[in-house]
Amino acid sequence: GGAGGMTSGARPGVNVVGYLRSETGVGEAARAIVRGLRAEGHHVACTAVHSPDGARQGDASAGALTNAAPHDLSIVCVNANQVDVVRRELGPAFFTGRYNIGVWFWELDTFPAGEPALAVFDELWAASTFVQRALADVAPVPVVHVGLPVTPPAASAPAHARLGLAADRPVVLFVFDALSVVARKNPLAVVEAYQRAFADDLGRAQLVIKASRLELFPDDHRALAAAVAAVGGRLIDHYLTRAELGALFHAATIYISLHRSEGFGLTMA
Repeated sequence: GGAGGMTSGARPGVNVVGYLRSETGVGEAARAIVRGLRAEGHHVACTAVHSPDGARQGDASAGALTNAAPHDLSIVCVNANQVDVVRRELGPAFFTGRYNIGVWFWELDTFPAGEPALAVFDELWAASTFVQRALADVAPVPVVHVGLPVTPPAASAPAHARLGLAADRPVVLFVFDALSVVARKNPLAVVEAYQRAFADDLGRAQLVIKASRLELFPDDHRALAAAVAAVGGRLIDHYLTRAELGALFHAATIYISLHRSEGFGLTMA
C-alpha cells in the first residue's frame, strides 16, 4: 500500500509546494525535487507560494503550476522560518489529513529547539548529512537524508564572447546570492585566494564572480567591486538568464567556493 490506500506497486502522487518560479537556491531545490519525482514516475501537482525575498520569478522550468493539491502526500520546500507564512497563504486545511514532509536548509550545526514549525510536519528531509544531524537533535519526527537531484546546466556554445571573457585564459568562477548572507558566502576570500594563486601574473587567468542582489548591500558591493577590479577580474552583478548562467558554468575552468558554511552547496554540485 501507500499514501491514500493506493494499490501496491503504484507510484503515489505528490503535492510539491515551494518557490517554484523563484530564481534562488531554495527555489531551485524545489524544482530539483519536482524533476526527481517526475523522473521516477510520480504524478506531481505543483503549488507555487510567494517568495519572501523579492527574488525574480522568471524560472518556468518546473512546468505547469496546478495550484491544486489532489494527493495525500505533500512535500513543502520552504525553510522553517517561512512555514507559518506559507500556512497562512495556503490555509491550515492544506496540511490537514495529509502526510506532510518539510524540506529544510540550515547552515549551522545547532538548530533552535523551540522552533514551532517542527510541529507541522510528519517527516523532515535534509539535503546533506550536516543538516540532517542538526535537525535530528531537536526534531520530534524522522529526519531523512535525501540528497538533491543535481542536473548539470544544458550544454551550450562557448559563451566567452557573449559574457565578455577572453577565450584563451582559464576562467575561475564563483556564483553567489548576496541575500544568503555575504559574510557566509565569503566572496572577498575568493579574490584573495585568486590573488595569491596568480600573484606572479594575474593575467594568466580571469576571475569571474557572479553575484545576485548585491545592490541591496551597497557597502559589500563597493568593496567587492574594488577587490575584483584590483586583480583584473570581472564582477557580473546584473541579471543572467538561466541559459546564460548555464553557459557561464560551462565556460569555467575552476569553480571556487570559500563559504564559511553551506547547507548543501548547489553551485558546487
